[in-house]
Amino acid sequence: MAAHSDASERPRVCVLDVDAGVDDAQAIVAVVLSPEARAGKLVVAAITCVTGNVPADEVLLNVKAVLAACGPEAEAIPVFAGAARPLVADYEDARYWHGEDGLGGARAKWTPTASAVAVSGTETAPAALWRLAQEHEGRLELLALGPLTNVAVACLLYPRLPRLLRRAVVMGGTSRMTGNLGAALEYNFAADPEAAASALSPQALGGGVGGEALSASDEDAFLSAGRRPVEVVAWEASLDAALPVDWCRGGDWLGAPDSTAAEMLRDASELVLSRLEEGGETTYPCADAVAAAVLLRPEATVTGAVVRAAKVETSPGLCRGALVLDHRPSHVPPGDRAEAGPATGATIDRPGAKAWRPEAGWGVCEVATGLSTAAVQAMLADSVKP
Repeated sequence: MAAHSDASERPRVCVLDVDAGVDDAQAIVAVVLSPEARAGKLVVAAITCVTGNVPADEVLLNVKAVLAACGPEAEAIPVFAGAARPLVADYEDARYWHGEDGLGGARAKWTPTASAVAVSGTETAPAALWRLAQEHEGRLELLALGPLTNVAVACLLYPRLPRLLRRAVVMGGTSRMTGNLGAALEYNFAADPEAAASALSPQALGGGVGGEALSASDEDAFLSAGRRPVEVVAWEASLDAALPVDWCRGGDWLGAPDSTAAEMLRDASELVLSRLEEGGETTYPCADAVAAAVLLRPEATVTGAVVRAAKVETSPGLCRGALVLDHRPSHVPPGDRAEAGPATGATIDRPGAKAWRPEAGWGVCEVATGLSTAAVQAMLADSVKP
């Protein structure tokens, strides 16, 4: 899960697909106000909105409120409206956790002027993803923090999209069947199982990003094409790197002085933090912030990862929307990394490894198995420094 620098040292370019969402807001601030972005080493080309925690039109309002708190340069980031509903499933929001406005009740206070709230033209989120991938071929890094509806539609409409990406980091699914929506499900994948299954299929991100194109007759033989696996940050990653609630409230992050962004995040996060404390919890599994750290600083954040064949269950029943990983020894890629160890950013086709491919219909993903809480804390603290 390493982000290798270009020889020319051009800035990294990323796009965020969000369903904001309190933790989406935290991730947006972490990326937009990161030292990397402030120094011109990272460009946020756009933010696309998908229905999830709240409907897409409200996600747009929340994103604009967050960007307004981040300053004039952040307000200029293009924002695009995306899918208004899941592909097949009935829509279920997550207001029960994120508040009625999806932003912990903070939207009204932080909503900017009407002109600043306007969507960036008539271009849809999937079309914007495709255009940006073409404009930044081989350089664009995708951070998907909500249901994968926009991503799935983009890959269906523009099948070459994964070939043009540099990285794809997806927050979603479970790696150990420990859910945040029932016993075994994670919200993003369960909210739109068909989109998750499509996006992680071998014809889309599950076929790897970057690398060479393949013929239609050999579309699942992607291991020889020099592609990188999609990086999945499952729900358990946020549990492994959960933030102490006391630290969240402290002066390094939400309590940081002289930071408008920290004040906005403090307003947005109070509902969630209070509920955790009322339930006797002492840590906060901040899923989207963890995924943002994987995107921004993979070498510091990811201490272990495995590559596995993957598929999302779409059949009716208890596990609809579950991420299924194939851990059978005979189905693990030769030369795969151990369960623990430094993340190296190795590609799917490891040098010297014999040919390997998953079973038909299965994609491939790289799943984080070890993460550094300290690295996530450092990223969040850096984003609210003057």
